[in-house]
Amino acid sequence: MKKYIYMMMIACAAIFASCNDDTHGRGEGSSENVDLSNLTAEGRIGQVVLKWQNPTNPDYYYSMVEFVNAAGETVKQKVSVYSEDKDKGTGYTSAKILGFEDTNNYEFIVTPYTSYGIAGKSETVSCKPEDAQFAYKYIPETVTVESAVEGAVVKWVNEYEIPVTVKVSFKNLMGETVVKEVKGNSDGSLTIGAFVDPTEVTVIASNAAGTASSEPVVVVAEPAKGEIPRVNYSIADYSGGILGGGMEIEKLIDGNWQTTWHSSTSAAGPLHFTVDLSTVYQVSMVEFVKRTDDPNASGYPEHMEVFTSLDNSTFTKVGEHEFDASYVFNHVVAFEPVNARYVKVTFTHSGSWSHLAEFVAYSHKDVTTRYAEQAAAELVPDPDDDDTYYPETEYLRPMLPSDSWYQAGWYNNVKVTHSNPEEDPSEYTYETTGGDSWLPLAPLENDAAGPKLIFRYTSTGNLMCEFFWCKGGFPNNLAGGRETPFNISKTDKWKTFKMDMSGAWSTHGWPGKKGDGVRFDIGDGADQKVVVKLMRWAPKD
Repeated sequence: MKKYIYMMMIACAAIFASCNDDTHGRGEGSSENVDLSNLTAEGRIGQVVLKWQNPTNPDYYYSMVEFVNAAGETVKQKVSVYSEDKDKGTGYTSAKILGFEDTNNYEFIVTPYTSYGIAGKSETVSCKPEDAQFAYKYIPETVTVESAVEGAVVKWVNEYEIPVTVKVSFKNLMGETVVKEVKGNSDGSLTIGAFVDPTEVTVIASNAAGTASSEPVVVVAEPAKGEIPRVNYSIADYSGGILGGGMEIEKLIDGNWQTTWHSSTSAAGPLHFTVDLSTVYQVSMVEFVKRTDDPNASGYPEHMEVFTSLDNSTFTKVGEHEFDASYVFNHVVAFEPVNARYVKVTFTHSGSWSHLAEFVAYSHKDVTTRYAEQAAAELVPDPDDDDTYYPETEYLRPMLPSDSWYQAGWYNNVKVTHSNPEEDPSEYTYETTGGDSWLPLAPLENDAAGPKLIFRYTSTGNLMCEFFWCKGGFPNNLAGGRETPFNISKTDKWKTFKMDMSGAWSTHGWPGKKGDGVRFDIGDGADQKVVVKLMRWAPKD
């Protein structure tokens, strides 16, 4: 039994020795240079920040902070050697003492200790936590800035949720000093602009009464390039009336290319609209998107001109655009940078109304536009863009006077020329000589390959065309209501038209069998020329 007790005493001694073997320990530990120095205290809202220079003793491990709180209780807080002062770095400590709800004066006793429990000299400092009304002083040190198009977003933190006024000032691209204020008792942000170069932004915070202000802080904002924020767009002026029914002029600037602005049905041209960007920006490019909700609509814009202004009074022309209605996207007008608040667009259009889906303004010509991806997809080569004539394919052609089916009077206000019979027998030129221009196409020699109409064309104008469905050949079943409209756009380059007409076949009972035909209507006026080749029926996708 005695031997057992003796062995337990040896084990306990070993454990005690190991507990005193710390990584900071060196032998028995030194009692020299254990004192801290330069103890300071700074009152903050609901807290006190203590700072000091650490003892030089290599075994220094922590300091014990003691004070008596408002309830008369002694509070102790151990502060590790690793609580490094972020401003001064290694060898210096910073500690936050939290939880104060008053501004009484408190005495703090700080005693350093080594890892062996050797204490240095205690130091004492007094301090009052700061009154919450001074929270404004700490707002500027929380300020951050993020890039925005021709501007920046300034953000700050109101840690103490005390009412303050934050004043932000900067110079805009016109060289004017702009001052903006935000009042509140929470974290905040403010979007500022417009400027195109790195710009100094000054931030000052004041108390709710405006009787005291913080020291100013200056940050540098790096503006970005891109789409001018549409959140503040508005329509300053427009012509053409309103169709209504969810197609108001504001649809031009709603950020949704699947909605449409539509003028009244008696809109005399040229039409115009003016967009207010809300402030002066440096504008270098605008983008348009064609209406998409009705592929057979007429009245697309034709020639467009773009103007800019600072005051919505004096406008300068900066660019123009031939609107190719065969594209939904790919309508961009780029020009030299110009300071402008207002962008005015005027355009001619076919018919007595017009429509458009989107308007977007940009700060730079070299940025990627909002609809660049869709625009690029439209330019991908289409297999149907092939201009090769294949003799084995049946192409739709006009019924000619030499055909056995032809009768006098079956051409109305249209002249037909076989344009290129040697290289491409399918190519014909149609020239209108008056309104309601039409002619029959030759009956099918074989059953149609499918309900998708495809052809290549050029046209001197934006025209609405129609097929009247003639079961058994022209002019059978040609009563009104058996037509299907489709639009072709003005172009001097070969374009591909294609449209799935399976719905029209079903609606009008046209089977697309051998001997069936159609009447081809081309626009509704004289002096238009359309060249068509490789017109054919193809299988549905």
